[in-house]
Amino acid sequence: MTRVSEDKLNTVQRALDDGIVMLHVDSRHAEVVVPPHLTGDPGLLLSIAYGYNLPALELDSEGIYAVLSFGGVNHGCTIPWDALYAI
Repeated sequence: MTRVSEDKLNTVQRALDDGIVMLHVDSRHAEVVVPPHLTGDPGLLLSIAYGYNLPALELDSEGIYAVLSFGGVNHGCTIPWDALYAI
């Protein structure tokens, strides 16, 4: 795990403890998994929070995996640390 990835992981964990976290994602990154209509957006905004009671929310050395709702439809999303540019 790179120092930058470790810093992002720690920042997201601390922010989740405080409430809602807005993730700024470059969904053009090859490893990003989001609904097809959001792929290719260099400024995709995603919100996560423990209080949302998401079906899945995992943070690890690779990035974030979360099941998020888009228009009432759940979708498994993968956000590698390299694609996350602001928290």
